[in-house]
Amino acid sequence: MRLTFKEKEIVQILQMEPLISQDELAKRLGISRSSVAVHISNLMKKGFILGKGYVFNQKKSIVILGEVHLSVNVFMEHEKTTIDVVPGGFAVEVGETLAYFGTEARIFTMVGNDELADQMKSHMKKHNMDIQTVYRHPDLRTSRRILFNNDIQYEESIIFKAFLDYIDRQEWTISHCDYLIIQEKYQEYLSSKLTKNEIFPRLCGGLLVSKDIPIYLSQYSIVVLGTHDLNNRDYYIAQASQLVENGVEHCLITDGCNGIIYKSRKEIQDITLMPNQMFNPALQMHSFLAGMVFGISAGYPSRQAIRIAVGSVTNGNRKVEEFTSMID
Repeated sequence: MRLTFKEKEIVQILQMEPLISQDELAKRLGISRSSVAVHISNLMKKGFILGKGYVFNQKKSIVILGEVHLSVNVFMEHEKTTIDVVPGGFAVEVGETLAYFGTEARIFTMVGNDELADQMKSHMKKHNMDIQTVYRHPDLRTSRRILFNNDIQYEESIIFKAFLDYIDRQEWTISHCDYLIIQEKYQEYLSSKLTKNEIFPRLCGGLLVSKDIPIYLSQYSIVVLGTHDLNNRDYYIAQASQLVENGVEHCLITDGCNGIIYKSRKEIQDITLMPNQMFNPALQMHSFLAGMVFGISAGYPSRQAIRIAVGSVTNGNRKVEEFTSMID
C-alpha cells in the first residue's frame, strides 16, 4: 500500500528503533499519542505492519485492472487449421506472467452472470491470482472474442460504462496498492481520477504508438511504449526524456526487433535485442509490461529488470527458475 508522508516518517523511525514507545514517537513527530495510535492502526490495516512488535511486511502489492474474455483463436497456415479456446484478456495475460515469478497480483475485472464466469475465475485462481475484486455483473455475459491468425474478427465485450461504474465504486481498493497495472482503454480515465488524490499507487501502462505519445502518461510511473518502427531513435529518445522530465520514473520504447530505449532520471540505455529475444509488441506488450513491473517492484536494477521483461515474452511459459537464472 502507498503511505502518507506522516506514515512514512513513522515507518522510518520504527525500522531504526522497533522498541520505541508511542509516547516517544509522539514527541519526535510533534503530534499527540492518539494520532500516533491512529497512524499505527492505519499501517496495520494497509498490511505494512503485520502485528504487535512492529513486524514489517515489505512485499509490494500489485493490482491489475483490465478485462478478461474467452478467446477462440483460429490459426491457418499451409492448409492446416488449429483452433485454441483459452482464457485471455489483459488481466489474465498480465496475471499469468506475474504468477510465473511467484507474484500473486489482485485482479480487478468484471465477468458476467454465466457459467463461463466460473470457469474464468477458476482459471485465475488456479494460476495464483487474487480474485477478491473480480466482479460478477448480474445482467451481463462474460466477454468472448474470436480471432483469426491473431486478428480480432468478432468480439462480445463487457459494456465500457459498466466497467467504469465498478471502478468508481471500488476506488479505495485500486488506489491503495503499490503498483496498479492498467489496460490501455482505461489508462486516461484512471490517471485523471486517481492523481487527484493525495496518495495514489504507481501507475503502470503500456500501449502501441505511431507518433504522438499521450500527455496523460506523464502521470505514470512505469511506461512501456511499443512502436512498429524504432529507426527514428532521436525522436523517441526525446519523447522518453520529456516523459521522464514530467515525472515518469521508468520509460521504455521498443519495436520488439531492433532494440529497446530505456530512460529514467539517472540514465539512458539503448539496448540491442538478439534474434532469440525478438517479440511482437502488438501481441506481447502486456507480458513485457508485467515483467518490467515485477523487476522494478522486486528491487532489481534497471538493466536486470529489462532482461526480466524481455524474458517474460521470449521464454513463454518457462518456470520461474529459468527466468531468474537470466539475472546476473
